[in-house]
Amino acid sequence: LGHFVDSNGIHPLPVKVQAIVDFPQPTSRRQLRTFLGLINFYHRFIPRCAEIVDPLNTLLSAGNEFIAWDDTATQAFSAVKDALASATLLAHPKPHALTNVMTDASNTAVGAVLQQYIDGQWQPMSFFSKKLQPAETRYSTFDRELLAIYLAIKHFRYFLEGRTFHVITDHKPLVFAFQARPDRYTPRQCRHLDYIAQFTTDLRHVRGIDNSVADALSRIEANALTQQSPPIVDFQIMAEAQRKDPELQALLANTESSSLRITQITLPTGELSLFCDMSTGIPRPFVPASLRKLVFTSLHSLSHPGIRATRHLITSRYVWPKINRDVNHWTKSCTHCQRAKVTRHTNAPLTTFQPPDARFDVVHIDLVGPLPPSHGY
Repeated sequence: LGHFVDSNGIHPLPVKVQAIVDFPQPTSRRQLRTFLGLINFYHRFIPRCAEIVDPLNTLLSAGNEFIAWDDTATQAFSAVKDALASATLLAHPKPHALTNVMTDASNTAVGAVLQQYIDGQWQPMSFFSKKLQPAETRYSTFDRELLAIYLAIKHFRYFLEGRTFHVITDHKPLVFAFQARPDRYTPRQCRHLDYIAQFTTDLRHVRGIDNSVADALSRIEANALTQQSPPIVDFQIMAEAQRKDPELQALLANTESSSLRITQITLPTGELSLFCDMSTGIPRPFVPASLRKLVFTSLHSLSHPGIRATRHLITSRYVWPKINRDVNHWTKSCTHCQRAKVTRHTNAPLTTFQPPDARFDVVHIDLVGPLPPSHGY
């Protein structure tokens, strides 16, 4: 069966720890901190854990936001994943032990861990993570966190059904979800709450900093379910285009005419340098005219946010003249947004449609109501 049972517990099936095995190599300090939080939570299951992760801690203290991986760090990353996957002992379930499901949701995925309180500590029974569908990534925070609980209970139903347990979430409004009036919720929220209530109504809040395991699993970027990945900005091509861009050359020649502080920044790889604006304290590459639409598409296509959110998303990372005007225009012109979002209703004039006189003819249908009462009808 791919696992064995001894007096200590159940050595896990690969599918039980697949979320850990598939954890992608972090590319930034924030992602690395998320992964190390997961490792530190279960460090007691890994012999010589501090020694194995020492190269990763060195990367974390390097001070660079983007991580330059070397052979030692790459080997340490693989070794600690393998060690956790093989050493995470899934304890024997105890009928009367305290049980909980810890869940979390990010913008791209949901994650959960099933645990029991055995021998004075919470021990994992199984892990779960799932990439969100494109439509689900546009849910509100409340909806995503509720979806995480719904999917986790559905996944662990084989263990939770008929058992007393509680759910731990770092989204506090969910704690009061079963105390609010049902008419506050949408039909989808009612369906999720109805399914969860069939198993438990005990939802408890925990600070996000204490929810390291589910948080890490919910931020796994592997195995994307999107049908088409957004385009990737090639900084090598951008560096070459910057040398030929007349707007950038004009800014460099007359720095006093603009509030931008254009400085040449060397990337962490050490092989490439870009002209970036440092007026905000964060390097923002100057985007030549030929690459501006590509930069917009690469960020806007992630979840197709509105004009204001897209503008903040792009201006916090890149800069070019009249960037707000371009972002506003391209967001309004986005075909996917126009198809999926209803921004206003078109009031068609009243007219008369002729009844159809042949099969497969066009029939016009509309829904009207509710209408005011008239003579009791």
